[in-house]
Amino acid sequence: MIFDSESTLQSKRLSLISLTVFSVIIRFISLNHIPPGLWFDEAWVAVVARDWGNEIYYPATWGGMHPGIVYLTKLGYLFSNHPLTIRYVVAAVGTLTVPLAYVSTRPLFRLAKFKDPDWPSLITATILSITYPFFHFSRLGFESILPAPFALVTFGLCAWLIQRQLSKPKWGDPVAFALGGWLGLTIYTFDTARFIPIAMALAFCLVWFSHRKTWSLPDAVASLTLVTLVAIVVAAPLLRYFWLNWDTFIQRAEVTTFNTLGAGAASVPLALINNTVRTFGGLVVSGWGDELTRHNLPGRPVFDLILSILLLIGAYRLFAKKNHTLTLIVLPWLIVTLLPVILTDNAPTYTSMFGAIPALAIIVAIGCWHVLELLPKNRSWAIPLLLFASALWTCYDYFVRWPVDPAYFNDFKTVEWDIADRALAEQDTGAVFFTPRREYLKDPTYDLLFANSDIRPLINGSCVQYRADETVTYVLGKDKGKSETELEALQNSLGATDILSVEDIFYRSTNDIIGQVARVKVSPPAVSHIPPISFGQSIQLIGQQELKPTYLAGERIELAFHWQTTKETVPHNYLMFAHMYAADDVSTPLAQFDGPPCVDTSTWVDGDILIDRRHLLLPTDLPADDYLIAIGWYHPFSFERLELTGSQLSDNRLPFAEFSIE
Repeated sequence: MIFDSESTLQSKRLSLISLTVFSVIIRFISLNHIPPGLWFDEAWVAVVARDWGNEIYYPATWGGMHPGIVYLTKLGYLFSNHPLTIRYVVAAVGTLTVPLAYVSTRPLFRLAKFKDPDWPSLITATILSITYPFFHFSRLGFESILPAPFALVTFGLCAWLIQRQLSKPKWGDPVAFALGGWLGLTIYTFDTARFIPIAMALAFCLVWFSHRKTWSLPDAVASLTLVTLVAIVVAAPLLRYFWLNWDTFIQRAEVTTFNTLGAGAASVPLALINNTVRTFGGLVVSGWGDELTRHNLPGRPVFDLILSILLLIGAYRLFAKKNHTLTLIVLPWLIVTLLPVILTDNAPTYTSMFGAIPALAIIVAIGCWHVLELLPKNRSWAIPLLLFASALWTCYDYFVRWPVDPAYFNDFKTVEWDIADRALAEQDTGAVFFTPRREYLKDPTYDLLFANSDIRPLINGSCVQYRADETVTYVLGKDKGKSETELEALQNSLGATDILSVEDIFYRSTNDIIGQVARVKVSPPAVSHIPPISFGQSIQLIGQQELKPTYLAGERIELAFHWQTTKETVPHNYLMFAHMYAADDVSTPLAQFDGPPCVDTSTWVDGDILIDRRHLLLPTDLPADDYLIAIGWYHPFSFERLELTGSQLSDNRLPFAEFSIE
């Protein structure tokens, strides 16, 4: 039979290779569109990995990201700059975790004195591969899956170290160094991974206590001390960061446990009991699983009916005295790494579960092995058949049922993705301008998708880019009403325009209109044109809107600048100033504006014209007199002003407009 302990090494290798190939197929098939788009955390980490340096930690308002996923994504970018690189990286990690489960659990089953540990290890790897939450998250570019492979290696090394210490205690065991180093790296992966060292230490102590007659306390303490010291050394940079930024360390935990632990001491016991019941019930009870669509097929338990039955059998078998040592390792592993789920609001939350998923897979595997022991040899095919049926069940729930959930498309920002895709498709038609301005977007999807494109930002009707006498494409809005408003504002700002065509962008889920594509030929607006005036070597003023001759004190003056770059790229994000002076005293500004233009100068493209509207608020105590406004540009760091050729005022200031106060 296939799981006979007398099977050949060749059969085992073939089974492992087949399982790995199967894991590759189900994790990479249709990965470019199932799930659609990227949810916020995926896109944000992808942008951070692309743009940020090599940091110890990546803070953000909700606690930030550990460096593990960022560095893995950076590694992926060495091979591809595709927007979905982060998702392919995590799929690769999920795939490699499957054979890693086989390798890591062999010491555990060997320590438990299984006659042939290879087959239960292979079953564990199979179950991990097809367990729905692990499969689901191995197709998402998010860091929460990383504790699974790190927990596997941790407890595999722990079992190996215990076995070596029980046979021949030795100070300075290289396995202890390896275990400590791996534990130190674990801290760099995800918040829930912080529980793995606690679980490992507890398991180590429990096993020592059960073998205290043959394993001396000094030997056990020496080994655990060595593991701890090495782990601290490896984790020291991140631990130091958290010591200096304690709020960052606890911020995510405070947010995710607020309703459980923060509502008052009187309510905590009941909340913990409820979460505990929901967490363990969510392993097997339909409707009790994670309700968030991006995490799960809402309500689906961790295990389907087949694996749930095997889990219960395995739990019974594991806690029998026959597997006492294995119990002392798996039990603290499971309970401690489930604590993040129990403590988190709205338990069970699958993002907090992946330190425990391998332990659960081991328990299910023990159930499978127990059933195999009870079956006649000519009926042993039943277990592979059941596991194959469970795999089909997982695939059906993921590929068929999950994509029709009402929240499926919204959770993955597919509105933004669809609009961005349409904008990218328009690049072949000429210049493309997109609204809203990507630098101001809170969602990083646009930033990620437009990173290597020639698409330029468009803010709104008061801040417009165009190319004179050329056909350009404007991709506008997120809904039809907003698009029409922006198109009208665009026409008002540009003056004489020829709208060549307007097409709607439809949402792939509901077929609703989510934006518009307008192809426009722009004639220069009616402004006071002047000979181009150059600031430095890259910025020109080519037009200005005339002011009224008189204003009232306290009134707001509207300014309109028409800028153009004279180079393919502008080296810095220069800042502009507009200062108002008394006509007979240009030494002290009476009112001023300093800051960046509405589109950063580093994004300007040769040939683009920018209409930048600003305003100055006149002081209420200005006497009736003549005044002027002078403008200029300066470097954002050195504050050195760009040289103005032929300026009429000192310090590279250009007289821009004159007016009077009545």
